[in-house]
Amino acid sequence: MKHSTPISLRQAAFLFLLCPILCLGWESTRAEKEEAHSGTSREASPAKVASTTLPVEILEKEGLSNLFRVGKRVLSGSRPKGRDGLASIRELGVHRVVSVEDATPDFEVARELGLEYIHLPLGKEGVPPDQIESVLNLVRSSSGPIYIHCTSGRNRGPVATALAEMALEGWSPEESLAWLDLAGTTSEGLKATVRDYHPTRVARLMTRVGSAEFHEADGRVRLTSLEVRGNAWIHPQAGVPLWTLTVVGRDGEKHKVRSNDTQGAIREAQVGQARFVWPKAEPGGLSVEMTVEVRGEDLLLSLTAALSDPAYSLWEVTFPEIGPLTQADLIHSIFPYGWGVLHSNLTARAAIERVYPSAACAMPFVGVSDGKTGVYVGLEDSAGHAARFFVGKSGDGNSLSLGIRPEIAGMGKLQRFETPYRIVLTPFEGDWHEAGQIYKRIATTTPWGSVPPLAERKDIPEWLLSTDLWYLGGCHDEQSASEVLRFAEYFGVPTAAHIYNWHEIPFDDHYPEYFPAKPGFKAAVAKVQRAGVPVMPYINGRLWDPATESWKAKSAESACALNEQGKRYEEVYGSGVPLSPMCPSTELWKTTVKDLVDRLMGEVGVQAVYIDQISAAEAKRCFSEGHGHLPGGGNFWVQGYRDMLERIRKDLPEGRALTTEENADPWNDLLYAFLLVNTRADGGEIVPVYPSVYAGRVISFGFQYFTGTDFEERFPLRLKLAQEFLFGAQLGWIGSNLLAEGYEQEAEFLKTLCTLRHAHRDALQFGELLPPLSIEGAAGVTWTEENGPEKRDVRQSSVLAAAWRTPEGKNKIAAVNISNDPQKVI
Repeated sequence: MKHSTPISLRQAAFLFLLCPILCLGWESTRAEKEEAHSGTSREASPAKVASTTLPVEILEKEGLSNLFRVGKRVLSGSRPKGRDGLASIRELGVHRVVSVEDATPDFEVARELGLEYIHLPLGKEGVPPDQIESVLNLVRSSSGPIYIHCTSGRNRGPVATALAEMALEGWSPEESLAWLDLAGTTSEGLKATVRDYHPTRVARLMTRVGSAEFHEADGRVRLTSLEVRGNAWIHPQAGVPLWTLTVVGRDGEKHKVRSNDTQGAIREAQVGQARFVWPKAEPGGLSVEMTVEVRGEDLLLSLTAALSDPAYSLWEVTFPEIGPLTQADLIHSIFPYGWGVLHSNLTARAAIERVYPSAACAMPFVGVSDGKTGVYVGLEDSAGHAARFFVGKSGDGNSLSLGIRPEIAGMGKLQRFETPYRIVLTPFEGDWHEAGQIYKRIATTTPWGSVPPLAERKDIPEWLLSTDLWYLGGCHDEQSASEVLRFAEYFGVPTAAHIYNWHEIPFDDHYPEYFPAKPGFKAAVAKVQRAGVPVMPYINGRLWDPATESWKAKSAESACALNEQGKRYEEVYGSGVPLSPMCPSTELWKTTVKDLVDRLMGEVGVQAVYIDQISAAEAKRCFSEGHGHLPGGGNFWVQGYRDMLERIRKDLPEGRALTTEENADPWNDLLYAFLLVNTRADGGEIVPVYPSVYAGRVISFGFQYFTGTDFEERFPLRLKLAQEFLFGAQLGWIGSNLLAEGYEQEAEFLKTLCTLRHAHRDALQFGELLPPLSIEGAAGVTWTEENGPEKRDVRQSSVLAAAWRTPEGKNKIAAVNISNDPQKVI
């Protein structure tokens, strides 16, 4: 942030105003090879046309024999017989004729008929590289269909045609040799030219600010270049496969098939798109097709894979994988983990892989940046399919890559997979904020990404829109209710209470048997809410304790999510009690959660219910055969919870709300607010990627857990509160221990933030987060951070800032000083 005069900051905070192009080129090379040929010929049989799958059509025209239309650009046949033959060629829409035989063409008659006639005699015993390139240049540069002929239309002409189709349309040697048989080619030397020809093709796709190059060489297809304004992001050498498929046989053995190890080709390319094929791989008779399409600044990718052998099925897919990345020591990853986390020094750490939807991957994308340019990979998916996103060391351990592993539906049953969405690969200018803007644009195609501004959302109750601060604690008797009210009174802004341990059962134990509640719970709730503090109790939306009576009585095991061995998953939290994640597609679990919400709303009268883990815990694979979904992944997890929430909302009393833990986004339109507390830096930097996408449209509250060390060290407590404030969250999610003796300065710090937030909610809650500011000149603060037995000293700038824009277009800068001393910054 640059200013002409320094800003003096005292402790706490203050605010003041303030066209796509596709370029396609091929480079064809072949080592010189000359072999003998025989001169006999035979007629092509129409039956061969009927049996071949090649795009070849037999034609009949006066003055021409052995005439074929081959693909989209070439006609192949005999030497035209006099004026009638040339006239027939003109009638076929041809303007360019190429003779590859020795005899001199009739140039004069051709000119009279408006034909361009080119004489390019080819070798009779083989075609050298320079002649191949000449043929390709003539075909490439032709504005329409081109007629290629030799004497009989059976040897040199069909061979020239085959070479053009291999280089320009991606024909394989097998397809080209089949064409030669159809045309009646008998020269073994010319056949050897085709058999040994391995063209290098380059498909170059250009976006508004970047480009991608795919090369086909020696029968392999790979991404060799990805650039942004001249900044190269991909090493040109081979190493990282574009796709990896895991195929499983009936014996259960898994086999990995990679694009780098499979014969592939650039099959066709048009303006704005290209298509790639890998026609045959083993085991399983696997065929793969990939398409890439340009859309403005994006490259849109899709993949289709099919097995022809019924003894095999698809298990896992990795697509795409982008790499090897350049500048390994200079770049950082961008992961939408909670608020958002950047990690540098990627070569020194294990690869990061996280499942969407979950707290660890709240939005379906991942990126890398050097601070000036970057690469974004994500889904454009309105159905909520689960996927794993990764960045870091690739499979060989020697290079970096990023990409996606779709969680496919039908694992172990599927013989054909087609990406059920478009994958977006975007080379971009900027850093994490710009990556967020890419997803913000793409997410508008989804129900959750197209939620309107908060000021226009009629489903969110006014009390929740007005909340500035969240209390965390109990509310089950007179004493705990009084604590809630004392907290709200001290801070003096609209406050809501998130209530735990309102039930008789221990926490993380005997779920979902929350009732009966503690005897004083209903009365305490009534007292607090009469005083204007809405109450929101906790329930878990995902776990069932197998040791409960309800487990047996309701046959809950039938609704568990099952792993690939058909066993239920087991998770253990602080209570030490094994708990089972339930499958959200089951009727039993949907009904169980809805009944709990209905009971809390109806019997107790709470203003909101917090349904834990929906947006936090990762989508599980489920292999149950009785849940109404295909085994494995897919979108059943998201759609199951969406159906559950829609049912709950249908019967929700007016003015009530539903919230959850963390911020995985496929329920933005069905939930009312999201608690963010699990973002862990893990040696990286926490940045507001999530608000860069959803600020002003989704309510978040909290920031991170507050620990005892935070209170003792003070600066980490202030830092978390400051980031919470600057990131646009509703403040707090903290208990009355902040009001205890000895923490008066920290309590006053939060009170100042609350007052400012309340005054500037037009920006901080209803506004748009602008790109990050640069703050210079502030002193640092230090403290000791403990992680188990390990301790480390932490140094942090004492001043943090963010820029926001109100819905009316007014810019505001929020700045916070977490030190004890005034600071001057520029």
